[in-house]
Amino acid sequence: MNKLWKKIVFSVLSFALIGLIVIRIFFVNTAAIQQQIEYYEKDEEVKLDGCFINIVDENTTGYSITVHSGKLTTFGEFAKKYKGNTEPSAYELTSESKIIELDVSIKNEGNSDGYIFFRSWGLQSKNDEWIPCMELWNMEFEQTAGSLNFTLKPNSVMRLSIPFETNNDYELMHNDYPIEESYDLVVSRAPVKKIIRIDL
Repeated sequence: MNKLWKKIVFSVLSFALIGLIVIRIFFVNTAAIQQQIEYYEKDEEVKLDGCFINIVDENTTGYSITVHSGKLTTFGEFAKKYKGNTEPSAYELTSESKIIELDVSIKNEGNSDGYIFFRSWGLQSKNDEWIPCMELWNMEFEQTAGSLNFTLKPNSVMRLSIPFETNNDYELMHNDYPIEESYDLVVSRAPVKKIIRIDL
């Protein structure tokens, strides 16, 4: 009788403990802060409102981004536009390497000490991710490879081309790019993740 009683008590306590764990998990998940995600379309102005891609010090209040278009091109074609060297010297790129070029407007309304950290932007699809091609970016703006922040004078607008290269070593090595019809450009990750949908 004692053994049977012990088994019953043990079973009841075990089920009670499991129940408490399940309830605890439920309440933790319910109370957890869910990241807010906002989607935007081409030609829609995206106000960053202090949202940042990397660190809060970016201070993006007053900055906004509008993507006008995206197109597929090559490293060589983009370099010719800016009278740069069409034979890339860094990475594993060739003049035929595929580049996705975004036509973007950046606006700054009254911000005197903020910036945009372009280097961490990501152009994502279901199967791939493209990152800013800093070699071409530096060629376009005639700056050094260490320049990763984009700062705009207060109360001004600038339209520029931002080149993206694949982040996939296999694709770079074999010059094989599975190009898709649409991509998501992630321009901020916190506290709100802001994504611009782009069709090529």
